[in-house]
Amino acid sequence: MMFLLAFLACGDPEIVIPEPEVVQASALRAGAAAGHLELPIGTPLGCFTARCIPGTSTQDRRETPYNVAFDPSTGIHDRPIIKAIWLQNDQEDVVLVKTDLCMSSDHLIRKISAEVNSRLGIDITGKLMLSVSHSHSSYGAYQDSWHFLLGTDRRNEEILRRAVQEYADVIVEAHSKLQPAAIGTAWAFDWDPNNQIYSDRRGINNDLKIWDDQGDWETGKDPHLNSLRIDDLEGNPIAFAFTFGVHGIVFDGDNPIVSRDSSGGIETVVEEEFPADAVVMHLQGSGGDASPRGRDTLFARTESLGELARDPVMALYNRTPTGSDPVELHAASRSIWQLHDQIQVTRDGTVDMHYRPYEDKYIPDGEVYNEDGSIIEEIDEFNTPYGAPFCQTDGGAQLGDQIPGVDGIWPYSSCSQIEEAIPSLVVNLFEYEESDVSLPFPETSKATTSVARLGPIATGDIDGTEEQRDLFMGFMPGEPLALYGEQWRRRVEAELGHKMPLMVGYSQDHEGYLLIPEDWLAGDYEAYINVWGPLQGEHIMEGALTLGKDVVNTDAYIDPDPYGYWAPPA
Repeated sequence: MMFLLAFLACGDPEIVIPEPEVVQASALRAGAAAGHLELPIGTPLGCFTARCIPGTSTQDRRETPYNVAFDPSTGIHDRPIIKAIWLQNDQEDVVLVKTDLCMSSDHLIRKISAEVNSRLGIDITGKLMLSVSHSHSSYGAYQDSWHFLLGTDRRNEEILRRAVQEYADVIVEAHSKLQPAAIGTAWAFDWDPNNQIYSDRRGINNDLKIWDDQGDWETGKDPHLNSLRIDDLEGNPIAFAFTFGVHGIVFDGDNPIVSRDSSGGIETVVEEEFPADAVVMHLQGSGGDASPRGRDTLFARTESLGELARDPVMALYNRTPTGSDPVELHAASRSIWQLHDQIQVTRDGTVDMHYRPYEDKYIPDGEVYNEDGSIIEEIDEFNTPYGAPFCQTDGGAQLGDQIPGVDGIWPYSSCSQIEEAIPSLVVNLFEYEESDVSLPFPETSKATTSVARLGPIATGDIDGTEEQRDLFMGFMPGEPLALYGEQWRRRVEAELGHKMPLMVGYSQDHEGYLLIPEDWLAGDYEAYINVWGPLQGEHIMEGALTLGKDVVNTDAYIDPDPYGYWAPPA
């Protein structure tokens, strides 16, 4: 870390790094608020690419100024929400925001942070954790990452400006409600044993063996449920956040009605158990390979999910201990480099997985695994300069030319090189000029991630015991799968020393599905929606672990990026 800073300092000698401030425990204050994301009817809905296929979700001939390639929305089932929890002690501010969108966006976070900074005179840059519900029936048109336009439509500046103001309104209100608080966390395991609420949808990895002590559940859905309980000093609830992963796909791509989908249905029923001024939020965990279940169909099904989840979620809430002792609060953000020659997975120095340096027209050797079944560490099959999405089936590349020489090498044989697959779609579908599109796409070069440490706080373990310890949280930029969430828990405990860390997915940015390499190489749909192949997911995780080790796991406040090296793309 110090070598890197010294190296970077040579390029900018005028920057003066302030003396680090010692992290100290002090009394916690918390405030919470909720509002709605009130965007116009006609704003296109995100997530389902089918909505840009003419007629898929068209109800009438209306025209709106808000959509380009996607069909316009035509009504509202339940209006998307914005919920904010502001945590503060004498040294630090951390703001947790949950909203009903398909994907998070570091561009949106920068805009919101700047607006809040301007209104309050408090710098929350890098301290705002924006997590989304991943509803496939909520708004698009708020971001323009080239490779995810197929999931959001082209960005509309009016929609973006309105959204930023509405997020800032709720966050500022949460700040105005800051008061002394008691806090605690707890865990439940196998809390939905009969798959009434959510279930595993990824059967292709059922026989995958990752760890010597691997349990039977670890290739199914992630069975963990976390509770974060925040009360005032008299025991009245200020806020309650509960975390588990479930996809927002009760409705299909033919639905033109705005809906909070599965997460909203669960959250709505659970919050009925609380006073009206308490803020209740469901945060997504390892939801990438978890589908909602429930009863009935369509709108009634979303409500049934809440009815089924209410009792086990409230049981965990009721056994969540709280305390008001002084706490340390420490958070930081970085945008992790992820270009072809920068991506690697080391697993704390035990492996050296990396891509062979790109070479035009190189033909790979066709060998993916060693004789013992482990992955050959220098991967020569992913020979593409800008990335390659759509790695789903073994029928060859579907949208543009495949990576050279990968015929018959599963699942690389179906990957479409991004320069062949995406620019023409961007120009033809979303009305950009060819001169607007440049490679590499800026948004594919980095992935924003954040980590936070809170504690020591009262903690209820899975086995019912209680202790005081830190809660270490990672906010991941995409759709984590169950094996990814388990790798996070194992690696944080082994490398940073924090037992049962919390991972919140669909946060800060969006890079598609987040898989560990072994899981990506199993193929199927979840390998379809990311850009940088088998190493991308765990490479991002290692960036978060490094950020934790260098900054958040220390006893000093250190600028996580004094020279702008890890800043998001402009």
